[in-house]
Amino acid sequence: MPEDAFGADVGLLGALTIGVGTMIGAGIFVLPSVAAEAAGGQLVLVFALGGAIALLNALVVSELGSGIPASGGAYYWIDRTLGPLAGTIAGISDWIGLVAASSFYVLGFGTYFGYVVALPEVGLLVVTLSPEQFGAILATGVVILLHYLGARELGGVQTAVVGGLVAVLTLFVFAGLFSSGAQSPTETPTTPAEGSALLGATALIFVSYLGYAKVATVGAELRSPERTLPRAVIGSVVLVTALYVGVASVVSGVLPVEETTTDPAMITAADGLLGTTGVLIVAVTGLVATATSANLSILSTVRISFTMGRDRLVADWLNDLHSRFATPYRSLQVTGILLIAAVLFADLVTLALVAVGLHLVVYGLTTVSLFVLRITDPDEYDPPFTVPLYPVVPVAALALTAALFLALPLMVQLFSALVVFGAGLWYAIYGRRQVDREGILSEYLLGRAAELPDTAVAAARVARPEQAEYRVMVPLSNPNTAEQLVTVAAGIAAERNGTVVATHVIEVPDQLPLNRAPEYLRMSDPEPITDELVETARDTAAAFDVPVESRVVYSHKALEEVFNAARRWNVDAVVMGWWGREPAVGGRTEGSLDELAHNLPCDVFVLRDRDFDPARIVIPTAGTPNDDLCATIAGRFAETFDSEITLLHVVDGESARGGGERFLENWAERMELDDAERQVVVSKDLEDAIRTAADEHTLLLIGASERGLLSRLVRRSLIYDVIERVDSSVLLAETKQERSLLDRLLGG
Repeated sequence: MPEDAFGADVGLLGALTIGVGTMIGAGIFVLPSVAAEAAGGQLVLVFALGGAIALLNALVVSELGSGIPASGGAYYWIDRTLGPLAGTIAGISDWIGLVAASSFYVLGFGTYFGYVVALPEVGLLVVTLSPEQFGAILATGVVILLHYLGARELGGVQTAVVGGLVAVLTLFVFAGLFSSGAQSPTETPTTPAEGSALLGATALIFVSYLGYAKVATVGAELRSPERTLPRAVIGSVVLVTALYVGVASVVSGVLPVEETTTDPAMITAADGLLGTTGVLIVAVTGLVATATSANLSILSTVRISFTMGRDRLVADWLNDLHSRFATPYRSLQVTGILLIAAVLFADLVTLALVAVGLHLVVYGLTTVSLFVLRITDPDEYDPPFTVPLYPVVPVAALALTAALFLALPLMVQLFSALVVFGAGLWYAIYGRRQVDREGILSEYLLGRAAELPDTAVAAARVARPEQAEYRVMVPLSNPNTAEQLVTVAAGIAAERNGTVVATHVIEVPDQLPLNRAPEYLRMSDPEPITDELVETARDTAAAFDVPVESRVVYSHKALEEVFNAARRWNVDAVVMGWWGREPAVGGRTEGSLDELAHNLPCDVFVLRDRDFDPARIVIPTAGTPNDDLCATIAGRFAETFDSEITLLHVVDGESARGGGERFLENWAERMELDDAERQVVVSKDLEDAIRTAADEHTLLLIGASERGLLSRLVRRSLIYDVIERVDSSVLLAETKQERSLLDRLLGG
């Protein structure tokens, strides 16, 4: 379970309070008249259809919430499943959608406040506030101020208030259904609405159902969330749907659509049933309901912004907690400013539609997350509650969510699209540089890159955070050596939150067209080793918590194809094995250096393995760029393997010792290896000094000279002799350089 900055102190009753309290708000108290007119009087059907769609989505939310309880709810699930790009879109959409919903609730409060206390118009600089706007801004200020106390202090009062609301609405329904003055809904004059009008009206009143998913935003605060959350989410939807259908029946019976009134339908119905007393009761109930919805909606808004700030998808400034009340007061400030702006510049219906449109975006992404989790089946996902009749229920939820979105006015759809685009742009500019985690979907796609279309793999890679893009390619051919090479690659990648690209480079005869290679290999080798190599790579890298991409390439020239592929896939490093005269790639070694006619596209590491053990590393250094690369990798190994590091500098006379010691001290400081042991050795025989030091360590990490790594390996230079004569494993390193590879290979 993720760690959050909130305590687990909310039980089932408190969770039901959040769900029911957020839903029973301005929607049922303000919108029935508008919805009835849009749906030709079929108000009961509109609320029943809205409840059915909400219940389908609630089943999805219940499975995800029971399997991944965390503050942030849908944002957190989407972020961890689909990745931080989708998480940013979901979080910002949910945040703005909740701001619109909260503004809708406080405007509803302002509307009902006028039936209890007469409010004047208020001139504010160049703006004149209507009585409803004035009441809404007052409510906003009070609710934001109260949240400085934290949810825990308000919990007991909130539960009592929501219980009272349910009781009053239940009495209202029974009073209306059994009143002699009310018509049966079946007797109420209606004009059958077309499907599009019915969906449009349902989309409008769907703001009344938005609260059930907000239970999940406090998932980390729930006691026994695996049981509490599904019960609270599903229970709140069922209870509220029953109340809404009952209220819609009463309103439809008392207020036929032919009648017109400027009052909310609930007020008109109460006046017709109970007179002035009924109006006062409903007005007070509406005040309490809208205030409750606003309070709980703002609570969810703060939870989402706080979680996104913690995840570094928005500025960490939002994470600041109040020194006395320990509440995210900066999130509250931003939310309050946005609420007031929405109240000043939008009306009730527009706010309701915007809130619905953005929430539908989030619900759609939530359902997609469920499909991804079911398909990828990660080990950590084991929800106690699962969606019944999978995949029928989530498919129906996704389809009806899309249908509701398409039934919204075009301007609302365009605004929602603008928010999605803006969120994606924000991620590209800011979030992608801040986060270092990937989603389950990205890891799944890149881990099966060889099996999937290039477009899917490319899309997954583009959306990855920059800090998660460090990629180490490992050409593999022999299952007996794959584990050692992947261990080195994973050790290099782990500290950078990188990925290992396990690549089976298969060399085929020159006479065979490459597009026929898979067919030829299936005929000549009915038991290919690719799956075995990839499985070995994944098992090895899993110990370092490093994801693995799998690739298969066919080539007439294996060594050249390694570097071509590295360039094509934009990898940061290549790790190869050395088991003879030349670096081994594919099924055999390359003897011709002329095949490499391009720049090395990345850093290159060549392992001469003798029971690879990075416990004690020695690095000979003269301060070259390749020695710097060795130091960087040694630092990563120290983090990954807890390695001890020794820095070796060889001088040719005792008079040079002092300068050598100063050089080594400065170089260690520059490379952030201050804790490493430093050795200055006086010797006329550089090879012997390196060999002696290597024999006292388990790994020799040595950089290429200016002449070129591969050239020296083949031509039996110093490096070749060291590789062959030391007993420890040797890892050679050469940085990416801009000069031509041919010049580097030939020593130019």
